[in-house]
Amino acid sequence: IKEIFEIDRDVKKEDFRKLVYTEAVIKESLRIFTTGPVTLRHVEKDVKLKNYTMRAGSDCVILLYGTHRDPVWGKDADQFRPERWLSEDTPVNPNAFVGFSLGKRSCLGKTYAMISMKTTLVHFLRRYKITADDSNLRLRFDFLLKPVSGHEICIEERV
Repeated sequence: IKEIFEIDRDVKKEDFRKLVYTEAVIKESLRIFTTGPVTLRHVEKDVKLKNYTMRAGSDCVILLYGTHRDPVWGKDADQFRPERWLSEDTPVNPNAFVGFSLGKRSCLGKTYAMISMKTTLVHFLRRYKITADDSNLRLRFDFLLKPVSGHEICIEERV
């Protein structure tokens, strides 16, 4: 962020493609803390899997949280490591990351959400330093993934 924004100015359209690490942090955050941990889908036609056939007309629940813990993410799938998005560690299958759900019913606002998050992070991180200890963080699966132990962070003004 410091390299791209030498002065205190607003984010421009051409800046977004340069915010590679910022995007990696956002994607890794969405991977580790999937906002909507499950999604429902209606099966329109028979789908044959390895050991099972999902019949047309049935409904299925997809565990997005589990998808982000799949071995394709490596042995450290439970670790927050944005660098995985900047190397060959990133899974090649585009359906491995489902931070905005997947398929034709994925989040319509995905592009807007990414632009908003990048813009907010740039403005916030230029002024403040954030630290957190998530060793005692406890999550609850509900319609949304919720931190039931609270979410303690420390925010310091940058000098």
